[in-house]
Amino acid sequence: MALKEEALSVSLFKEDALRGTTAVVTGGSRGLGREMVLALARAGASVYAGGRTAEAVKQTIELASDASGSVEALTFDVTDGRAIDAAADEAVERAGSIDVLINSAGVALMEPSLTVTDDQWAQVIDINLTGVFYCCRAFGRHMVAAKKGRIINIASDIGLRGLGQWTAYSASKGGVISLTKSLAWEWAPDVTVNALAPGAFLTDMNAPLREGRPGHTELVAESAALKRWGVPPEIGPVTVLMASGAMDFMTGSVVSIDGGTQQ
Repeated sequence: MALKEEALSVSLFKEDALRGTTAVVTGGSRGLGREMVLALARAGASVYAGGRTAEAVKQTIELASDASGSVEALTFDVTDGRAIDAAADEAVERAGSIDVLINSAGVALMEPSLTVTDDQWAQVIDINLTGVFYCCRAFGRHMVAAKKGRIINIASDIGLRGLGQWTAYSASKGGVISLTKSLAWEWAPDVTVNALAPGAFLTDMNAPLREGRPGHTELVAESAALKRWGVPPEIGPVTVLMASGAMDFMTGSVVSIDGGTQQ
């Protein structure tokens, strides 16, 4: 089973593709969130990387030092509605407006449904679903008032198809998909709301599963048509496309990037 570990060698987007665009990406300190921050910045966007502390996104900012756009920290906890409201107000005050919101902050939980604890369930739903709603509401309020904006919620292939031992995670991501479709109707035509559903990517969030469960990496790869995991830089191009004006006629959609798992 091959693991594609090299970064993308070809950039599909000009450095000014998103120049003049201001974006907020939650979960910008690591994994796919970090890659989306970097992709947007390299396409010329001014990006606020969301994290619980400024220190958490320091490395993301350093990695974007050669980008044509810029990256700054925006600190808040996605489970704290008041903190998110304040962060949204701060971002709009600093930038004038927010054009793109990407809700990427999340946690994973692989646990049989009969042994999932109340605390585990609450944590997954609070971060993966309630946090997405809080952020959509806080930033969406400004977008609706400005009559423009794009929101991209990060769901999951598991939120589309379900999977044993992933009940809490599947429920949270399925909720994100339903939330996305409802907001797309409610905030049309001025604000578009879409979901991006990644499959298995080689990130630090799922490293404990890959390292702690013999055969797990190979089993997951075999479930995809392409027979491998995704590498984080592969999330970048589709993110830039969805954040751009090229997708103005798309709302309420779920875009899968999962190596063919949904086939």
